[in-house]
Amino acid sequence: MLDLGDVHVTFCLVYVIVAVHSVHCCWAPPFVDQLEDGWTLSNLNGTISTPTRVPGYALQTLHEHGFVERPLSGFHELAYSWIAEDTWNFSTIFSVKREALAFRQLELHFTVLDTDSEIFVNSRLVAEPANAFREHCLAAKHLLHQGKNTLNIVIHPASIAAKRRYDAYPYEVPTMYLPHMTPHYNFLRKPPADFGWDWGPTFAPAGIYGGVVLVGHDSVYILGANVRQQHSLSHDITLYFDVQLQWAVADQQAMICIHLADNHDWMAQQVVESSSEGQQIHTVQMKLSKPYELWWPVGYGKQKMYTFTISVEPTSRVDTQQAKSSLHCGSAALHMQSDPSNVAAAAAANDLQKLLHQGSSNIHVTDCSKHGNSTDNGTGRGFTSKDRDYSRYGSQHATVITRRIGLREVELRRKELEDGESFFFMVNGVPIYAKGANMIIADIVPTRADRHCYRSLVDSAVAAHMNMIRVWGGGLYPPQDFYDLCDERGVLVWQEAMMACALYPRDQTFLQEIHTEVQFQMRRINWHPSVVIWGGNNEVEAAMEGWFDVAKQNPQRFVADYTKLFLDTVQTAVAEVDPEFPFVDSSPSNGLISKEPYVKRWGDASSPFYGDVHFYNYDADSFDAATYPHARFVSEFGFQSLPSWTLYKNVTGPEDWSWESEMSQFRMRHPNGTQQLLDQARRHFNVSFKSQNNASGHLTGLPDAEVFRRWTYLSQVQQAITYEAAIGLWRRLKGTPAHTMGVLYWQLNDVWLGASWSSMDFGGNWRLLHYTMKRMYAPCLISAHRNRASGQVEVWLVSDINEPVTGTLKVDLVAFDAVSGPEVFHSQEFSLQALESRKITLQCHSPLLLSFFSPSSVAASNSLKHSQHFVHLTAAIKHSSEAQQESTIVDLPGVILDDVLRDSVRADLVDGVINNITDAATGNKRQTGRRNSNTSFLQSGILGVIRLWQYLGVHVQQIVASAVQRVCSHVNSTATADHVSKAETSLPFLRHTCAFNVAAPLAQEQTLQHDLCEDDFLCHVAVPNRVYLEGVTQCPCAQVLNDFASVPTNLEAVVFLTELRESHVVPAPNITASDFQLLSAHLIQFSVSSDIVAPYVAMETALPGRFSDNNFILTPWQPRTVAFASDQALQYASVLASSLSFLSLTDTTLNL
Repeated sequence: MLDLGDVHVTFCLVYVIVAVHSVHCCWAPPFVDQLEDGWTLSNLNGTISTPTRVPGYALQTLHEHGFVERPLSGFHELAYSWIAEDTWNFSTIFSVKREALAFRQLELHFTVLDTDSEIFVNSRLVAEPANAFREHCLAAKHLLHQGKNTLNIVIHPASIAAKRRYDAYPYEVPTMYLPHMTPHYNFLRKPPADFGWDWGPTFAPAGIYGGVVLVGHDSVYILGANVRQQHSLSHDITLYFDVQLQWAVADQQAMICIHLADNHDWMAQQVVESSSEGQQIHTVQMKLSKPYELWWPVGYGKQKMYTFTISVEPTSRVDTQQAKSSLHCGSAALHMQSDPSNVAAAAAANDLQKLLHQGSSNIHVTDCSKHGNSTDNGTGRGFTSKDRDYSRYGSQHATVITRRIGLREVELRRKELEDGESFFFMVNGVPIYAKGANMIIADIVPTRADRHCYRSLVDSAVAAHMNMIRVWGGGLYPPQDFYDLCDERGVLVWQEAMMACALYPRDQTFLQEIHTEVQFQMRRINWHPSVVIWGGNNEVEAAMEGWFDVAKQNPQRFVADYTKLFLDTVQTAVAEVDPEFPFVDSSPSNGLISKEPYVKRWGDASSPFYGDVHFYNYDADSFDAATYPHARFVSEFGFQSLPSWTLYKNVTGPEDWSWESEMSQFRMRHPNGTQQLLDQARRHFNVSFKSQNNASGHLTGLPDAEVFRRWTYLSQVQQAITYEAAIGLWRRLKGTPAHTMGVLYWQLNDVWLGASWSSMDFGGNWRLLHYTMKRMYAPCLISAHRNRASGQVEVWLVSDINEPVTGTLKVDLVAFDAVSGPEVFHSQEFSLQALESRKITLQCHSPLLLSFFSPSSVAASNSLKHSQHFVHLTAAIKHSSEAQQESTIVDLPGVILDDVLRDSVRADLVDGVINNITDAATGNKRQTGRRNSNTSFLQSGILGVIRLWQYLGVHVQQIVASAVQRVCSHVNSTATADHVSKAETSLPFLRHTCAFNVAAPLAQEQTLQHDLCEDDFLCHVAVPNRVYLEGVTQCPCAQVLNDFASVPTNLEAVVFLTELRESHVVPAPNITASDFQLLSAHLIQFSVSSDIVAPYVAMETALPGRFSDNNFILTPWQPRTVAFASDQALQYASVLASSLSFLSLTDTTLNL
């Protein structure tokens, strides 16, 4: 997105305008042509030949063209293993006109080739790239000729390529091996998880993730730009723009100009010179002084973004006449398209066996990045089927690019403590308690994971109050869409290099690939304010210490390997890009003894006293807080559950619906995972397990499907309680000598429907765990637990709000068979300082209640039948910070925000904005209709939001009233004669100002495009005969309900006074839903009630979407109001009513 604003008459900008637009100049910007159409996919023996597209994968193409059925259903992973074992040829034919060859340089850029590849240009083998984590660039002028040219990208089986490298290595370098997993992934630069993992399948797909681009140029252009920040004590900020240029010739000068869009006070320019042709990096500094706004993580402030424009213009001319000819050829110079009429060429391109035999063993290739500098991406747009922008993952090839950055200072604070060292993040001088999860690959086929997919993941994380996502080192580096979304939502990113759970080789070729890859990825993503730390690997140090016998027998050898790869290569590559950027060589690890010289602290990588910790103990009691270490920072922990029944049954059959079925065992990739689930269930619940073949193993009258459904539910409840126990402890420890300052659970997402640690099923459905995380990660938490040894109940209040908090704590003692209110209840006021965690002393006069909270009177509680009671705690808090109001929406799931916008507000609000902008541009004045004033259309839009009134409660009244009072000063427009104007729309309840570049009224219906968010609110609204919004610089889409965040946050916790298996209610409760109301086409509200106490109520529906709350305690005297939001339009509320079902713990008192 480019918005130059009011062009100031400066030397730099005038030079750019003259050079680009004057027909008399002797230099042209680079011409870029993307080869995206006219491709064919064929296999080695020629039995398959079918059209395909780039980007694309063989597995994806075969599925789309009917060669294979749904890959993720049933046992199809095994049935389709032949796809990963075959060799695939992506071929195309394109035409190059004579004028194209006049360019001084022609380059072929291959964004990502996955993985072991051979590139043939006109049947000539020119390159053999084998790294799916970086771009490959080839000088192509000497390879092409006038007329038709052929391009073949041959991708060999990953398993064979990895095995070949393993066999050739001088000694064994071990890797993890799991059921159905392909070995030796550590020898190939391909996503490790493609070879299978303990949560997913083995497909090892072959394909092209990104674009194939031909670039012609005569001088210089920009490949990308990284931006580093230095914040001073005087609050000045120095920005270092590391601009990556591609030069056509040596000894040439160019002017780099950088300025803030719409503000030329922030501006820098510098003349640079090429030392040789190829890629070089030039640094331009810019100093900023206040006023400016900082970027903050979600929950701590706003996510202010600034857009900088970066341009380059040659200042010296070489070979004037040739440069002129390149300008005249323009876009006609490179005409590349499918040419099906050339049958002979097409046949040669698709004959893979012939091609492989005639390919020259003497490869003549010139790497464009001859100096080892990597290329980079610089766009802010996403990649959609309608707009393929390959620079989402690779280079940009332009003379003008933009960078949207947030001004923030980040520090990994590691200060000495009495028993170790702290480990936490400081952003803008404020300590951040990291709350989040680990993200794995988003799909088994990377090209299917589009912006919508990543938006679902990031939005679900924010809806659960997460502020950090760890990009796990066993997957792939996400595209720009992911980082853009994290920037906009305020989600911090822990980024790892893609090496995990194995030892790795250290030959020179491998080390050079890693160095190039890490620098390529750092320059591609490190300018995002959300990225706050780089990690060298996942669990490689831990694996070296104790996973493999060969490493135990040869520790010196593998310590030397580790040091050479992760300290001398990865750390050096990171420091060369940004020497001050936070870095850990492994996760978990113990950090450093010294940064200069760089000395690693060796020892137990799982030590709770240093660095971060990964914790898994499947044998201990997962519900007991005493199980978990008092660690500084927990970057992984977890326990498995089964996928949601409503989804799992769609990819399996009735014969599979047993915990011991062949399908259940096939989809359980974690060794001994089923037994671990069963053992914990026996420990915690009133359930027994018998053989499926034993007829007495089933509860009488229940079919197999119902028994398995209940087992699925029980596994998810067990997982949720496990995470509740662990995270409750680690959040309480924030204010203790343990100084725990972060929890990132394993794992956020899934890639298929099988047993895993994830809180979200594949496809975006929330498991019960994600609803629990929404409570456990809330900015203010009430955390209670019972000490197993003493029986004492402790209550803690934990605040991550950076200001004082006050509230009311309510404590109820409830009998399981109660039908009319708690047996004992108590309430008291409390206050917390900013960011405080504190144990609460109960101040009540009930001896019965005090007996559970006072160590001295525990014995007094013996007269109470513990198994018949639990403690129910709730709290309401109050605080006033605007920054916190934006982050404490706990009563609404994130998807509801979008749905309210789409259906309740869009018709009035969007049309009103567009009408006002259009009127300003055309001079029209509307006299009729409900939108004849700025105030009226906003008021009508607010009326749509008020449909949530009943759901949010009476607190909405004062918020809406406040918003209505402020709607009169929101639109200021100016018009010009050519119907192009700028309108600034400051909507009070949208929080920020949005600027639009408005083109002339359209003659026909035109879909609006939105550069930053692509939500339905503005991005895909068809507007006939109106305007085209082409330069939205800030996005209002997810902000419309921010003012509703001042609704007091209701906190909740439950403490069972004995083991759950002894606390079940018999008979089962009668849970019903009523009062269904259709609030919008995508939102239904209803009430849930029970005749007796129902613990851990879970709601299920076959409809796609999610609930505002789930997995809760239901009492007869307090029904719950719940909302359900769906991506599908719902015509009647009864659609949900007819598909809704309930389960509670009483439904698990059975034999499986």
